[in-house]
Amino acid sequence: MAETVVNTYLKDQVKGYSYIIFSSGDAQFIVLVNQTGSHHEYYIDESNGTNQVIQYDTIIEGDPKLFDRMFDETAYRKDYTSFRSDFFKDGYETASGNITYFSLVTIDGSRLGESRLSVFVKPNPIDAEVYLYFVQRLLANAGRS
Repeated sequence: MAETVVNTYLKDQVKGYSYIIFSSGDAQFIVLVNQTGSHHEYYIDESNGTNQVIQYDTIIEGDPKLFDRMFDETAYRKDYTSFRSDFFKDGYETASGNITYFSLVTIDGSRLGESRLSVFVKPNPIDAEVYLYFVQRLLANAGRS
């Protein structure tokens, strides 16, 4: 679903760049594109059921250390993570909320840190501060639509 959204609405904007996609309920999407010297955030909302898409494009300024961590390919698992993955072979402490999707898509199209979990999950295979950033951005944008 996330790949379809990117190909439908943001194909030209992500071409030649790494980007992170985060979604909730396969209906609301944050795509953060790591462009040279800036980060473009796209919010896409397909949740209203009328086939009317709400889309925002925002240039994001923030903590450069956090953005560097977000796009550090070595910080992510190479395999897909779900509740059935080895990552959760010992179980999990908390899992609640809508289904989420997360992935860092590199310039060459590789997917790192790809996971399909729930909004609140502990342990989380994604860095807590990075994950919190995307949850907060999703909520902030949802409030605008």
